[in-house]
Amino acid sequence: MNGGRAVLACEHSEKRLEPLRAVRLDTLPKGWMRVIREVLGMTTRQFGARMGIGASRIPVIEKAEVTDATTLRILRQTVAAMN
Repeated sequence: MNGGRAVLACEHSEKRLEPLRAVRLDTLPKGWMRVIREVLGMTTRQFGARMGIGASRIPVIEKAEVTDATTLRILRQTVAAMN
């Protein structure tokens, strides 16, 4: 990606994530993964495909984050899938 396209991509991401700026860090009953996935407009099917897993696993992973049962490996995969 050249410099100009990278800047545009970053600006686009910033605009889409704007609704999260008003959210307090300690009050996300749905969890960060789900909220960010929804803000990005990603379905569980799309997210699962990006992670290389079935869509039915996404709610399980998102619930694990909310209950503090997720692993660093899953968090890393999530970050990579969300680009």
